[in-house]
Parts: sequence; structure tokens; C-alpha cells
Amino acid sequence: TLMEVDPWRVHAYWNVADADLAAARSRVPDGGRDAVLVLRFTDLSPGTPDLAPPHPRFDIEVQQARNNWYIGLWRDAKHYSAELGLRAPDGTFVGLTNEKPCRNFVEVLGTRQCIR
Repeated sequence: TLMEVDPWRVHAYWNVADADLAAARSRVPDGGRDAVLVLRFTDLSPGTPDLAPPHPRFDIEVQQARNNWYIGLWRDAKHYSAELGLRAPDGTFVGLTNEKPCRNFVEVLGTRQCIR
């Protein structure tokens, strides 16, 4: 799940069962031995020069034991989709979850949260 903290930062949190992680590792080359857990962000902002796929993307390496992360963003007023997954050294990506793009927010106890 993604929550906007401010225009320049989001908070991501997730729960992945060990069995789901093992299943994803089995789909990565070499059994996922050297694969790292990443949050893959995709920029789906209107007006992005690259409107046709593939959209601009970036990965943030995270640790499974720590099931949440604050991510600093380079620009405000963007629409991101994020997916937790494994990335192998050869670039192969196997997704574990998919966070739909967030375009509508509501203020809850002083923080903006996504409405889907």
C-alpha cells in the first residue's frame, strides 16, 4: 500500500507470506539466489512525455524483514504505481503484489490516504 506523506515522499508497506516469496523465487533465474526485493515504481502521470508503454520506472531495494519504507520522490504532482517484487541480477523482475495508481486522496488524521 502507498500513502502520500507529502508531495515529495510516500510511505509504502506490505505483507508477504514466506510461501509467496519462495514461489516467486522459483520463477526467477537460478532459483532467485541473488535476487533482491524491490519496490518498482512506474510513473503514470498525465502529460508524461512517454505516455505509451513502457512508462518511466525506477526500483528501490528494500528488506523483507522491514515491511515498510519511506521513499523520497524527485518531483511532486506525479501519479505512481508500485509493485513489490524480486529483481534478478540480469534484470528479470517477478512481481509479488501490484499497487494500483493513486489519483484520489482523502485526509485521515492529518495524513492523505489513497481512495480506490
